[in-house]
Amino acid sequence: MARVIIDTGPLIALAKVDQTELFHKLFDEICITASVKAECMVKPCAEHEVLADLMQKTWLNLCSPVTCDQLLSLSLGRGEQDSIHLTLEDASNSLLIMDDFLARKQALRLGLHVIGTVRLLDIAEQRGLIRSAESMVLEMRDHGYRISMAILEHIRSERD
Repeated sequence: MARVIIDTGPLIALAKVDQTELFHKLFDEICITASVKAECMVKPCAEHEVLADLMQKTWLNLCSPVTCDQLLSLSLGRGEQDSIHLTLEDASNSLLIMDDFLARKQALRLGLHVIGTVRLLDIAEQRGLIRSAESMVLEMRDHGYRISMAILEHIRSERD
């Protein structure tokens, strides 16, 4: 994929375990929308400092979707909507990283290439960038991020 668009959830998930550099190690062109940036910075939290540092990285590009006529569910947040709209601009050359179930469902319905944080961790483990995807999932859960070990088990069973 030529371009990777990241929604708020995966940014927060990796910030919780201080692993945001994985994005840069795995992908060349990384974009977030202004609404995703705002969602990351809106409230003080334990990972706020990590997220603030992430927003200053030169490899993280702030991108704005052009006006899109594609109607999305009103239950999606602004960051999710903007991330989907940005991905739609060059769908065949873009990868969307998003965790929210309803937002992923909408993105897949639109034919977008979508992965979540768990698959990202599995890829990072396969490439030797982290020692254990399982331990990262457990650490994220310990830090309050809603993430399932069953998803990792499912990803691995598909691969075998």
